[in-house]
Amino acid sequence: MRFSAPTPVMSRPVRVCAVQYALRAISSFEDFARFAESYVDVGDDYDADLIVFPELLGAQLLGLVSGEGEPADLMRRLAIEQVEAFDALFCRLATEYERIIVAGTMPRFDGIRLLNVSSVYFPDFEPLHQAKLHLTPCCASASTDQSFGPQPAT
Repeated sequence: MRFSAPTPVMSRPVRVCAVQYALRAISSFEDFARFAESYVDVGDDYDADLIVFPELLGAQLLGLVSGEGEPADLMRRLAIEQVEAFDALFCRLATEYERIIVAGTMPRFDGIRLLNVSSVYFPDFEPLHQAKLHLTPCCASASTDQSFGPQPAT
């Protein structure tokens, strides 16, 4: 028997803006913020209810991470150095544009584990964070090295 969804009490179409984000060289967090906001602005122009950025959106910020090193080290420093600014940016955009924004993923720490976390930002509410549950093959092979991760969420 096929699943039958319940009839919604209040229903209306939901407009989703799926962002095809172009990675560009950036020299500051302000450059990143300007690019991200331009996509949110387009979603706003189309009256989108939900604006969805791609996975690993935060990877563009790797060029701003202090120091040099192996990719694993850079991802860990990215999780330390840029998460607060990333959250502040998307909280501000969700509130200013009154849109729900799924801001791709960003590496974040859960204790000592590095996770690939998707965040949903709402106007005037705290964001929701969900770690990736099923790792892609390249992430799964990298996660066997406990110094890097990302690790699957439990």
